[in-house]
Amino acid sequence: MTIRDFKHELTALDSDFAQLSPFDEHYQHVRFIGPFNGEDIIWDAHIYTLNYYIHELRTPSSPINARAFLDVGELNELGRKIEIGLHLPYLDVPSLKKTMIMVRQYKRLALGRYEFGEIINI
Repeated sequence: MTIRDFKHELTALDSDFAQLSPFDEHYQHVRFIGPFNGEDIIWDAHIYTLNYYIHELRTPSSPINARAFLDVGELNELGRKIEIGLHLPYLDVPSLKKTMIMVRQYKRLALGRYEFGEIINI
């Protein structure tokens, strides 16, 4: 899908993002438009509460990541994958919109993982 086609889809949805999973307060799969390396792209975003990510998605042998993070991945059929773990008790529409603003304003995003915020004890 091109940026232009996706913009038309968003206009039809009357939204600035497309939700790809049923609404869940701990995990959201959304697509939105934002910059990467100086040009607009479609982000394929998987957004988690940090607690959900640590307790539900990590394998028992993997280390506990107790900091909020952005993990920018490769292109896939839905856009450029980005995983985001947030130190929030739950996700709602305002927190999703703030997360998209954060990604859009991050000037030097590149492939890889970015950790930020305080380390939390889980």
